[in-house]
Amino acid sequence: FPLVPPTVSFTGPVVGPGHALLHKESVPALDDAQLKCCGFIQLTTFLAPGNPDKTLYRGFHPFHVFVIFPIRANPWGSLCKKMTERRDTQFQSNVLLTCTGKVAGVLDHRLMVQPPALRQDYVFIVVPDSWTFLDMARS
Repeated sequence: FPLVPPTVSFTGPVVGPGHALLHKESVPALDDAQLKCCGFIQLTTFLAPGNPDKTLYRGFHPFHVFVIFPIRANPWGSLCKKMTERRDTQFQSNVLLTCTGKVAGVLDHRLMVQPPALRQDYVFIVVPDSWTFLDMARS
């Protein structure tokens, strides 16, 4: 992985929280509070190959990222205090997450309840620097 982590910015709908979409027994280091502070976001990219004859890959391609707020590390412990004190998680479906953060790695498919169909589909782990949860039902 690169020495300087890439920075990403995105807005996408929450698929669900870590406590529902990760095999909890496979991630014993993540307690209930930490599992409330992580989740999967669906994103889409558009590919337009430079060779117009290669139209097989042209179009929209959905993918997921795994967003985690490392609440045991500074500064997230204090920044996410309200998130950890909530009864439920902010990673609810029908909520948009706008986020800028760093790619910290790639999530092992064996940890996921519903991994991507293709082994070569990577799920990047993103640690937010700034974020906003937007409840679409209230907007």
